[in-house]
Amino acid sequence: TGFFSLSQRILQIPMMLIGGSVGQVYFQEAKEVRDKSDALRLLTKSVNQKLLLIGLFPVSTILIAGDHIFALVFGDEWAVAGVFAQSLAIWIYIVFISSPLSQLMTVLDKQRELLFFNSILFTARLGWILWAGFMFGNAELVVVGYGVIGSVIWLRFVFYVMHLAGISASEIFRQILPFSVIVIGATIIGYFI
Repeated sequence: TGFFSLSQRILQIPMMLIGGSVGQVYFQEAKEVRDKSDALRLLTKSVNQKLLLIGLFPVSTILIAGDHIFALVFGDEWAVAGVFAQSLAIWIYIVFISSPLSQLMTVLDKQRELLFFNSILFTARLGWILWAGFMFGNAELVVVGYGVIGSVIWLRFVFYVMHLAGISASEIFRQILPFSVIVIGATIIGYFI
């Protein structure tokens, strides 16, 4: 629990500080262009692109050398937290991207859908933790699954929010693809280091 807590905190704090600031600015601008569909689409696409760029280097660094970084900074006994950070890094990256964009849900009065999303996320994660914890008893596997479930659900949320802004699935894929390739490459490199 301590390893998980440290890894999650270390990953979330800087990303959420930046994401929170971007989210406040996005909220204000999205409110102003709410009824101008093309302006809302361009704004949302631009914010998404900036978030993808800002988060890419820190997430890639953690994916490649998280265990080594944690061991260097916190001591060898905390290398496990670095391994957990590597398992959670993609999820944190997607949350970093989607959290500011989620302000669009409030702008467009989609609170019911946001509640549904959060309910699905909570249920899936809790179900995984209980099932995998009892079935496998392996903390690393539980953390990996937790990160994968969070990544998949949050990525689906990104597509939904961007769809609300009038961005087609093909535009989203084109925007996300280069970053996905880099993140997958960093994951592979980190696995072999």
